[in-house]
Amino acid sequence: MQKTFIVRKYQHEAIAVDRGVAVWELLDETERPRKVTALTQLDAAGVIENAKPVYHRETPLVEQLLNVCEGESFSIDFTSFNTAQQYAPRARLQSAKASGDVLPLFLFRLMAVLGLLSVLWMIWSFIESVATFARNH
Repeated sequence: MQKTFIVRKYQHEAIAVDRGVAVWELLDETERPRKVTALTQLDAAGVIENAKPVYHRETPLVEQLLNVCEGESFSIDFTSFNTAQQYAPRARLQSAKASGDVLPLFLFRLMAVLGLLSVLWMIWSFIESVATFARNH
């Protein structure tokens, strides 16, 4: 899977003498924003020696980002990494969404929210009834 990104913003903050956090704000080819975070190891001079992404799947992206400056664009191919890690291709995930495999999850969430609202309404009704009873007696 080939992707093209533009680095909009880069920040690095030292959180200890030998550790830091790097955050990149990216835009992909469809103008969708994306934030990538990595934990960094610093040498004695405070220079980044290596970086480990928060999400393992972003490893090749972080390796590439260490060599790119703010405002630059770059392309990266995730195919070999995804194959080595046995990640499912995105096309399968998108076809699953299109075929309706996501609908049961949506219905479950909808029913959970409606159930929660019903319970809250019953609690409120009970409290109102008790308050009304207390006022009348």
